[in-house]
Amino acid sequence: MFADFYKTIEGNKAFENDLAGAIRNLELAANLLHLPKTKFREIKQQKFKNKLFEAKYGAIRIYHFQEKYTGRIIVLGGLKNNQQIDIKSVIRTIKNYQDENNSKY
Repeated sequence: MFADFYKTIEGNKAFENDLAGAIRNLELAANLLHLPKTKFREIKQQKFKNKLFEAKYGAIRIYHFQEKYTGRIIVLGGLKNNQQIDIKSVIRTIKNYQDENNSKY
């Protein structure tokens, strides 16, 4: 899903710098650097058992979650003005992913 989002942003001069910045913030967080909530934050969801994170820069959001023993998995990219819809979509995608993986074992 992130690859599809990346392709929609690629070539759009208005968002390319924001995308690069959001990816950079994601990399910094992956290297365990503490970032302010304006760049990286946990999204608290009451009906969701995993920690959901958002790396952001300008209008771009990269949503991902932490899965035990495998690390963080990027799930979806989005734009700030679609944030609430994107978060619901991310949660639904993660739940489907987990259901699929749990049925394999």
